[in-house]
Amino acid sequence: VFRAPLEDILSEYKARPPEAYTAGFEFMYALIEGQYSNLGVFRFVFFEIIRRHSFNTIWKYTALSALTRQGKDISGFEEDLCPLMIRWMAVVASAATITEEEEEEAYMRSSLQEAEHDLVCLH
Repeated sequence: VFRAPLEDILSEYKARPPEAYTAGFEFMYALIEGQYSNLGVFRFVFFEIIRRHSFNTIWKYTALSALTRQGKDISGFEEDLCPLMIRWMAVVASAATITEEEEEEAYMRSSLQEAEHDLVCLH
């Protein structure tokens, strides 16, 4: 029900005003906060949205914090959470000196490095 509209709002954010993207994350955050006990499988959907999008790390962190109840409930995405946090730490560590475009490039590079690591681990 919520996935398609959120994906529409959050997809191709460069073609949309930043306000639309922010509104999408505000909406998702409000759903998480207001309906946490009823989310069920949507916890996984929201986690994937947070994990995949590279824009505005602050909003993603805020949504992830709510989704995990400030780290108290990471059930369902325990294995995916650490790689995500490592990528974010790399982005945040360099955020003071980079532009938004450079932040997205750093995020994409770290995603590629994670994929390469996963392939190596599979062999």
